[in-house]
Amino acid sequence: MNEIDYENHGHHIKVSPLKGVIKVTLDGSTLAESRNALELKEDGYDKAYYIPLEDIRAELIRAETKTVCHYKGRASYYSLKINNIIIEDALWQYADPKPEFIELNNYASFYIKNIDGIKINIT
Repeated sequence: MNEIDYENHGHHIKVSPLKGVIKVTLDGSTLAESRNALELKEDGYDKAYYIPLEDIRAELIRAETKTVCHYKGRASYYSLKINNIIIEDALWQYADPKPEFIELNNYASFYIKNIDGIKINIT
């Protein structure tokens, strides 16, 4: 993956391959683990980690929520099903990103603020 360094009217977004392995856990269960994650840094937001869909181990349920990012495109959300508990809008994905962010296709990011107890570890 090539690094993306995007700027539009003073708004800066940088996407680069994450060095190392990312592991996402909740209450001891591994939700995702990947050597192929991307790190996204965007002005005004916390860092986000995008993980290939194929590296997400949790059961995903397509949610009805959709949002639009002026820069990256339309986002679709997924809910997680873990031990018969559903966590609504736990991840988002740019399935059809704007051309500048095509690298985000087939990746999803955990909505960390929506999931109590989630842990992200990078080694």
